[in-house]
Amino acid sequence: MSATCQAKTAPLPDPKLPVRQWLSAAGARMMSPPCGASATHVAYDGRPLCDAHAEELRAALRAPDTVGNLLAGRGRTKEEIAALVRPLV
Repeated sequence: MSATCQAKTAPLPDPKLPVRQWLSAAGARMMSPPCGASATHVAYDGRPLCDAHAEELRAALRAPDTVGNLLAGRGRTKEEIAALVRPLV
């Protein structure tokens, strides 16, 4: 049995939304069904991801305005991203 992508299918909430609407959109994304495509990568939390969702996560890890990067005070390096989003072996 091969792994399938567990990334959520609802779009990311627009950061320009008012807080309540953003929280509602974030909740809807969390409750949306998983992608289900064949997994080719694994995320730092062990979640299997398809190529498209692996690239989406890489882009988020590069962006200086995501929550994790704001807390870290910088975007992730290529080496850090490679360690956080790995190809399935």
